[in-house]
Amino acid sequence: MKISTPVELRRRIEHDPPQRLLVICDDEAEKDRVCEILAEHVKAIRHTFTSQQLQEFFLEISTLSLFRTNRFVCLKNIESLKDDALSQLNQALRFLDPKLFVCLEASSLKGKFIQEFQVTGVVYQPAAEKPWEAEKRLSEELCEYSARQAVVLPLEVAKALVAAVGAQRQLLIQEVEKLICYVGERKEIKQEDLRAISLVLPQKTLWQLTDALFADQTQQAWHILCELLQEQIAPLAIVSSLRTQTQTALHILQLDEEKGAEAVRSHYPYLKGGLFDKKMALLRRYTKKRFMLLLHRLFEAECAMKDNIFDMNWPLEKIILQTR
Repeated sequence: MKISTPVELRRRIEHDPPQRLLVICDDEAEKDRVCEILAEHVKAIRHTFTSQQLQEFFLEISTLSLFRTNRFVCLKNIESLKDDALSQLNQALRFLDPKLFVCLEASSLKGKFIQEFQVTGVVYQPAAEKPWEAEKRLSEELCEYSARQAVVLPLEVAKALVAAVGAQRQLLIQEVEKLICYVGERKEIKQEDLRAISLVLPQKTLWQLTDALFADQTQQAWHILCELLQEQIAPLAIVSSLRTQTQTALHILQLDEEKGAEAVRSHYPYLKGGLFDKKMALLRRYTKKRFMLLLHRLFEAECAMKDNIFDMNWPLEKIILQTR
């Protein structure tokens, strides 16, 4: 069986946790998330091995449990294994202790191994999510995560957090944990809590920055960026929010080109009347080609920031200056 969406995988784990699961994804955070969900539902502690520890992994899965509790074993980076080792791995997974759950992880994988694995196991290879799909999924995950800590996080508050911070799960979880500590005995996170301590950006200022950037108003965009940095807003958070806005703008243009204005209004009901006309004129003038280039520059800026934590402002400032 093959699964391509996070929602479908979660549904399968909740109703019938797969004893053999193969996750093919280049996002380490996503692979960890899947392991966390599966380990939680089978109520087992995760034991992790790398492909260099293949023999230790074989020993672990061949050992029968002395207790009637579930065990969960994870093997990472199997894409580095040669064909004979992969064949040996498939053979070893055919007959498992009923109380043993196994998850294999790979950044990429092709060929015979996947076909053979699907006979007895589940392959999860997530398809590329649309930005709004990722935001919806992450908002719901944050609500569930908070609920497990016995704290209520309303969906609208979760959506505001995702919109501001961006689709970075680890950063979002850190923000929720910080908010849980902040609310203490109150046991409910509210919008004002986000404004008090979270990385949430001042939305009005952020929209002004985005509009100035898309309108080629370099001087205006520069002044707004300087204000955000002076308010000690994290440069990575600004980049993440700019990326979300750029992806949304690109989707609006694609939707307009493929299905027309009514499809855009249906997907984005807040764009009404004069606001719709003004927004479409702005995006069409910027063009799809430039939005794609901007996404590439935002990716480069994020990588540069992570490589040089001592000067994280310059890559962001460079984007504003490179308006074309």
